[in-house]
Amino acid sequence: MRRSRLAVGAAVAALGAASVLIATALPAESAASVLIDAGATSNVVAADGQTYLKSTGFTGGKASTSKLPVTGRLGDAVLRTTWYGMSKWSAAVPNGRYEVTLAMAEIYWTAKGKRVFSATAEGRTMFTALDLFATAGARAEVDRSLVVDVADGRIDVTFKASVDKAIVSAIAVVPVAPSPSPTPAPTTSSAAPEPTTVSPPATTTDATAPVDPPASSTSVPPTSTDPAPPSTTLPVESTTAADPTTTSAVPPVVLAATGDLVCDPADVDFNGGLGTATNCRGAAVSDLLVADTGVAAFAPLGDNAYDNGRLRDFQNVYAPTFGRLLDRTIPVVGNHEYYTSGAAGHFGYFGARAGDPTKGYYSTDLGGWHIVVLNTNCANIGGCTATSPHGQWLAADLAASSARCTVVMGHHPFRSSGEHGNTTGIVALWQLAHAGGADVVLVSHDHDYERFAPMDASFAVVGDGAGMRQFVVGTGGKGLRPFQAVPKSGSEVRESATYGYLRLTLADGTYGWEFRGLPGSTFTDTGTGTCR
Repeated sequence: MRRSRLAVGAAVAALGAASVLIATALPAESAASVLIDAGATSNVVAADGQTYLKSTGFTGGKASTSKLPVTGRLGDAVLRTTWYGMSKWSAAVPNGRYEVTLAMAEIYWTAKGKRVFSATAEGRTMFTALDLFATAGARAEVDRSLVVDVADGRIDVTFKASVDKAIVSAIAVVPVAPSPSPTPAPTTSSAAPEPTTVSPPATTTDATAPVDPPASSTSVPPTSTDPAPPSTTLPVESTTAADPTTTSAVPPVVLAATGDLVCDPADVDFNGGLGTATNCRGAAVSDLLVADTGVAAFAPLGDNAYDNGRLRDFQNVYAPTFGRLLDRTIPVVGNHEYYTSGAAGHFGYFGARAGDPTKGYYSTDLGGWHIVVLNTNCANIGGCTATSPHGQWLAADLAASSARCTVVMGHHPFRSSGEHGNTTGIVALWQLAHAGGADVVLVSHDHDYERFAPMDASFAVVGDGAGMRQFVVGTGGKGLRPFQAVPKSGSEVRESATYGYLRLTLADGTYGWEFRGLPGSTFTDTGTGTCR
């Protein structure tokens, strides 16, 4: 039975490639922002240039100051003072939509499990069972954000500790406007495919995924009430870009992909969005992509708006850069997006394109290829085993597809020689994808470029057309990081000094790849492969 389809237009317009200077100023309504330096006795200017007012609004608790410097985006002057042991913080604000951000740091304990607490904003979960030391170590900033609606003229944040006392360094309440989402075409409903049962392999929890659960509700309604998010169809123009793939009845199309994209405006290297010679190069990579008029679809592979995937970061930094490709974007959610509860910024910005906000996995078709988007933040969606809802959906989706060739995309790498290495908690998804006939796998998370040989279900190297070829493309702009000393088995090409994107030409039964780096770079990687 055919899956539900959601037509989401994908016009391939020739866009200008002028460099983008991103304004760091907040929207005009930010005059109503409430910025509080918890524990401070006078106003303090943060590292981002904004003035945080002296401590006020807390119910219970008391102030405390770190004896040692505290690191983070707001700077030591704000982060060193804290308020702890409180049950609530409140402030009068006009009714409307706000993004609430708590900046916190562990200034006392030097071991895990010594302080664990939870917080809500306007009755919605911001995080549960947060252990600051386990998250970032001692005296290092940890931010958590949530977009909420205020209807009673007052914003309330509540705290509940399960071990020791809650603690906060700063609170920011910033007005935000709802992000415009593309209007989907009418859908045709059909029953979701019956899930296929696959014996679960031994797996462990994905250590790289944050442990905070999604919020109980989000500002973006689910795109479907079916057990699985709907598949979408991207009716794109074909391209005639030079490529070694063969001529076919289904014209080839170009899919571009890269991840780990734009920096937080508070990043020391942000520089108005232009970055430096070595860091925060997202605007330049986006210029390169926009200039490539042959691109039919773009996949941002997660961690798309640092550091916390807040809605305002998508609106103010992602939108004027990679957001110029929104009409043809197939978004992937990363772990940094979940630093805002429920990845609300990601789903709020991308809307229906990102699938059901409670799941974050979905599928679409591009040309003659089937495209599957995974959510590798397993702790946030009920796991990634073969018997989890995600695993059952994946098996059923692949079984229902009639496409000869399939691309699978996610954020965390199945295999990687980069900083984070292999992601053990998602092995079942690899095995399910292999069993379902997938051909190409696109991921990021590690800030480098790495191409693997085709591999089978157990990650053994096989010949062309016999397994899945994985590309790690974490070169979208945030920063680049070195590889581990010993490459992982199957690794064929590694590059950790070039920003850019992967250009996949998807033809009938074959594919070609080309890594395109920023102007002046000398690295490239090209080749062809055959579908299984």
